[in-house]
Formats: sequence, structure tokens, C-alpha cells
Amino acid sequence: MANAKPKNASKTGQSLVQYVIEKITDGVGKGEFSPGQRLIAADLAEEFGVSRAPIREALHVLAGEGLVDLIPNRGAIVRKVSSKELTDLLDFTEAICVLGVRQATPKMDVPKNIKTMEQAMQRIRDAYDKKVPLPLVRSLYEYHVDLNAISGNYYVDFFYRRVPFHFFNPLFAEKVPSNQAHWDGFLRDYEQIHAAVLALDPHVSTTTFISHMQWVVSIARG
Repeated sequence: MANAKPKNASKTGQSLVQYVIEKITDGVGKGEFSPGQRLIAADLAEEFGVSRAPIREALHVLAGEGLVDLIPNRGAIVRKVSSKELTDLLDFTEAICVLGVRQATPKMDVPKNIKTMEQAMQRIRDAYDKKVPLPLVRSLYEYHVDLNAISGNYYVDFFYRRVPFHFFNPLFAEKVPSNQAHWDGFLRDYEQIHAAVLALDPHVSTTTFISHMQWVVSIARG
């Protein structure tokens, strides 16, 4: 059954294009669309409750972002990504998120910020208990979304919310965590990062985060 027409359907075409981009990227982030899968405009239009025009434009935008391949006579396909591309993105994740960790840590003397990050850390703990990789990866991503917002650095917050980071979450989840030691390592490291953040210690929070990311990259490289 097709979904109801989106609330922004009466707005500009650009609003609908952004709506479709968000729906597709969120679907990939949740594992609803997988690498190599065809994205059929007619099916997406029915599912999202829009015409085909914003679907086609959104697919062209995603192709420009390097996330969708437009194949002649086949349409759009969710792009498959090499192991090197994944590790390159992990390296970039470290570079951008370390700023968020460092700049948000001194701002954790505000009750609202503490509550936000406590909730974010609890999502990581809950995902650890369930032992399903994708929810853990998503909870880690969401932890940094919240932390970057608290940092007050517009560019860190803006770029980390860009499409590639959450678009590739399912691909990271295929590699990590893959065993109990990995699961324990993720929880241990984030408990330490989180404790340092709440303790207003930017040196420990950033060095612990950097060490964690180097460990994750080593796992991803196999």
C-alpha cells in the first residue's frame, strides 16, 4: 500500500526532492535498500506518495554524491562500495568527530546537554544488549550527531549529517562488530569516552576516541 502523500507535497519541487533524498538515505541507513539494489522510480513514487519527477531529480542528486549509480537502460542502483572507500570514510569520520568530541566536552556542565548525552549513551547500551550490528552502528552515529550539535561548531554538525555518513552505516555493520570481543570493545570504549565527556576532560575524551577509531579502522581493514 502506498504511503500517504508527504506533508510537504504542496511545497516547492525542491522540498519534495529533499524529502525523497531523506527517505532513500534513511532507507539505506536502516538496511531497507542494499548495495546493488535497483531503485525503480515508479515504485519509489508510489511508496513515498510523490510524482516521478522529484524521484528522478533526487536520484541524480544522490548520484552526484557518489551514493547511487545511474546505469543506462537500468536506472538507479545503490552503489557498492569498496573496502578502501569504507576505511577512507572511517578515517574522515575520526577527523571530523574528534572536533565534535573536543569542543562539546567543555559544554557538558549544562543539565540539558548531560541529559541528551546520557540518553545517547543508553541507546548504545541497549544496542549492545540486543547484539544486532546495525542498531549499534546507528546508535554510535546518533551519539556523535548529538555531541556535534552540542559542540556548537556549525561545520562539524553540518558535514556529519551529510548523506555519506549514515548512508554507509549498513556497510560498516557488515564488518563490525563481528564477534563478542568487538561488541565488548565498542561498549568499553564508549563508556570511557562518555565518562570523560561528562567529566569535562577534553584531553581524555579526544585521545580515547582517536584510539577507538584506530581500532575500528584496523578491524575494517581486516
